[in-house]
Amino acid sequence: MTLVEAPITGVTVFPDRARVTRRGSVSLAAGEHRVLVGPLPTGLLHDSVRVSGQGPATVLGVDIVTRRQPQSLDPEVVEIEERLRAIADTMAAMDDADAIAVTREKFLGRITFRSAGTFATGDITAAGRFADDIEAQLTDVKQGVRRRARERTLLVKEREAAQRRLDDLRGRAFPDQVFAELAVEAGEEATIELELSYVTHGAWWHSSYDLRLVGEQLTLTWYGLVTQHTGEDWPECDLKLSTARPAGALEVPELDPWYLDRVRPMP
Repeated sequence: MTLVEAPITGVTVFPDRARVTRRGSVSLAAGEHRVLVGPLPTGLLHDSVRVSGQGPATVLGVDIVTRRQPQSLDPEVVEIEERLRAIADTMAAMDDADAIAVTREKFLGRITFRSAGTFATGDITAAGRFADDIEAQLTDVKQGVRRRARERTLLVKEREAAQRRLDDLRGRAFPDQVFAELAVEAGEEATIELELSYVTHGAWWHSSYDLRLVGEQLTLTWYGLVTQHTGEDWPECDLKLSTARPAGALEVPELDPWYLDRVRPMP
């Protein structure tokens, strides 16, 4: 199995999807080979995959395979997920500390109640020191609760921001990876140029207009705004916008039969 790096060289964006073209090369010996191209976006339409190339080889078939992963391999997604887990652990530790603080406060209250009778007939100075010690411990408990409440508020905001960023990367956050597996037969040892294209969901474009009136001159500027959440990065490449809707081109139409026969003269 050979993995081919095929960077994106062209993208055609439709109103509700996009066609992506990748190109790469692979050196093969004579014989049959299995070549992997990817990873590809998980939202691609399997029937839309097209493969062509140049070189002394024949593409025998194309399959779309999915590799199951325990977690996303995208570095940014991994970093965000690790931060979310760290925030969850920190907040759980704060909850434990608050529960311990409640127990400690009750414990100090019981000690104070039980010791009140003893110090009532004893040394007043010792009773004062005992009261000061209890007060200091209760103050530490209360301050700890307030400090953790402030820290929890900041952590909640950080967690929400990280979750929003993870939602923006929802295509890249999906752990499974999709590859195009090509069956290629090389007639001789050579370097084969491959071109792979596919249609994927998660991309669209729409028009935007800017009108400006300066004196008696009206200027109209047209923009094409492109949005994509396919899970793959589109580098600087040949970008085209199309108003076509390729959905119908992916299905083979049902043709109505026409019957031909020669004309027979009436007797």
